[in-house]
This record gives sequence, structure tokens and C-alpha cells, in this order.
Amino acid sequence: MRASGTGHSPGPGTSAAPGAPAGGYRLGEVAKHTGLSPKQLRQWEQHGLVAPIRGTGGQRLYAEADLQRLRQAKKMRDSGMSLAEVKLTLWFLSSNSLGSEVEGLTQIRAICGRIETQLAVVEEITDALRTRLIRRNGRAFASAPSSAP
Repeated sequence: MRASGTGHSPGPGTSAAPGAPAGGYRLGEVAKHTGLSPKQLRQWEQHGLVAPIRGTGGQRLYAEADLQRLRQAKKMRDSGMSLAEVKLTLWFLSSNSLGSEVEGLTQIRAICGRIETQLAVVEEITDALRTRLIRRNGRAFASAPSSAP
């Protein structure tokens, strides 16, 4: 089993989940479960997004909490957030002292503002595309067709 207090992994109970390999997940298994490449996992470790423990021979071992954190981080990266923004957001999501981190809160507000701006642009583009589809086809679509004609 994995020891708790593994650096950047949030919350108590970081031992391997039921069904997880004894001692934790190995790098290749984590890559398969998260959709991240082994290279990305090593880079994210270097950036402090996750801190797996080292098993015998120095191999990385990840707890279920690490997998959850990595999946969450991947969603944030896929949405366009930088690694620094992801790291800060993950820290806030796992922190119990949000009120005392004024500088961090200011950064989070800036991230939220940027995301709101991106969302407004996406909504504007979506509306324009729907309008074009209506003009072209004479009716609205609940969702975009699977392929363009």
C-alpha cells in the first residue's frame, strides 16, 4: 500500500483504491487510465502537478487520488489552461485555506475571467454556425451533422 502525505496529491486516504494494484499504479497503467502519455506524466511531475511515490528500483507508483487529480488536470489542459494555471487551480481545489491566499485568489479570478471570455467567444461562434445552418437548410439542428457536405 501507499503511504499518505505524498506531496501534491490532495486529501487523506491516498492508499491504493480497491482494485488498484498493491502499492499503486505504475506509469504505463496511469497513462492508459488517464489518456496522458508517459512523457506528459513525467513532465507534469516535474512541474509539481503530481508527486508519485517511488517504489523499489525508483519506479513511480501512483494512488487512485493521483489518477483523479491527473484526469482533472487533463480536462483543464484540454480546455486551454496553462500548466501554471492548472497547478494553481488544483492547489485551490485541494486547499483548506482559500481565504488567506489573496494573491492566489487574484490569479484564480483572472483565470476565471479568461475562461468566461473564451466561453463568450465559443457561444458567439456557435450561434453564428447555427444561423448559417438554418439559412442553408431551412431548419435548426439540435446538434451539428457528423460530416460536412
